[in-house]
Amino acid sequence: MCRLVRKEYGQDTKIFASTIGGHEVTEKTVTKRKPRVCSECGSKRIANIEYGLPYFSETERMDVESGKIVLGGCVVSDDDPKWECADCGKQFWRGAP
Repeated sequence: MCRLVRKEYGQDTKIFASTIGGHEVTEKTVTKRKPRVCSECGSKRIANIEYGLPYFSETERMDVESGKIVLGGCVVSDDDPKWECADCGKQFWRGAP
């Protein structure tokens, strides 16, 4: 059995899921728009996550190296994060909190 807790933090909504006994905790930050600042480390380097097989043009390679985009892999689901902090790796989901 899983327990969900929803907490509002300004523009963000954090959804916590824990199993019985509280041993496994998952946190998911859902926001209406791309965050300007990471709520975990304060970085302003929030990258878009790109899914699928990358083409790797020169521009895309430079965007990956500079932290503008992060490669999310080829397996896509209906619950994938949209953005990731380029410094600490915290992920953000798009949604209506």
